Amino acid sequence: YKFGTASLSLSSASLRTPTSSLYTFGERDFTIEFWCYASSYVTTRFCGNLNTTFTTNAWYLGTNASSQILFAAFNASPSTIVTTTSTVPINTWNHIALVRNGTTFMIYLNGILSAASNVSGVIDGYAASRLSIGDAGENANYFNGYLDEFCITKTAKYTANFSVPNAPYLSAQPYDLLNASTILCLHGDDLNNSTGIIDSSYYQVQITNTNTRAVIST
Repeated sequence: YKFGTASLSLSSASLRTPTSSLYTFGERDFTIEFWCYASSYVTTRFCGNLNTTFTTNAWYLGTNASSQILFAAFNASPSTIVTTTSTVPINTWNHIALVRNGTTFMIYLNGILSAASNVSGVIDGYAASRLSIGDAGENANYFNGYLDEFCITKTAKYTANFSVPNAPYLSAQPYDLLNASTILCLHGDDLNNSTGIIDSSYYQVQITNTNTRAVIST
């Protein structure tokens, strides 16, 4: 784990939220950020909303066959919005942040801007936007490794290089819990080997562990 007492351990597993308009980003700013640790980042999905098919406005954040981070959205056909030139280091904790600020999409790796692209348009989701973590809803291309402090905020948190967080997210920025801009926050802190995953955001979203292979690991 990076912070706290444990992290999410994912092995061919995924977590799902209920369908909700919370994950309909539209054209507004947002940030998806988390810490990750894995021995491989070849063609994997950190999160997304595909639901087995590439459907209008579906999206995912993941890596390609070269272990570069990418964010892709789909409007009738696949379209990669932004891809890093750098790859994710293996066997160490990395902080990844995807930020939309107006029409600019940015990916930060360990606080350093690694890619940026200007794209306009709506980012919504499939089937009323049920979020999937550990895959993109397609039951394939799983992320196999550890995730900690997985948070989504409906603001552009980072617009320049930054110092990566040095504490659990909401304890460092409690105002996000109060003003509800943070729509999901998974600390991954619970009893060892527990399969119950808790959302610590204002909304306290009920998380479904799709095959109980996502566990808390100390």
